[in-house]
Amino acid sequence: MNKAPNDAIDSLFDSICKLMEEQQLFLKSRLRLSDIAAQLGVNSRYVSDCIKTHCHCPFAQFINNYRIDYVKQNMQHHPDKKIAAVAIESGFDNEISFYRTFKNFTGMTPREWLAKVTESS
Repeated sequence: MNKAPNDAIDSLFDSICKLMEEQQLFLKSRLRLSDIAAQLGVNSRYVSDCIKTHCHCPFAQFINNYRIDYVKQNMQHHPDKKIAAVAIESGFDNEISFYRTFKNFTGMTPREWLAKVTESS
């Protein structure tokens, strides 16, 4: 059985993650699938399919996962920073989408999450 297609998908996914982690592209509020594809020199469809294969989620959810992780780290290290500022720095267009996304990912509001984390520390 030929494993080359899986190896290519794994390699592409590694490259996508490397871009996210090293260049923090997710902080760009208007990040598009085509931006990542252009940086990697591949078709947007390949990037989309690769993310769906590896993460079982669409592109927006993949990016928001990075953003929410960034927010959590930022809030833990800077608990006095305004949540709205952290949201905008993290690549969200507005506070409403940030709060909705944060609650979808964590099941809590940012303040509830921060209180729980600081309480258990």
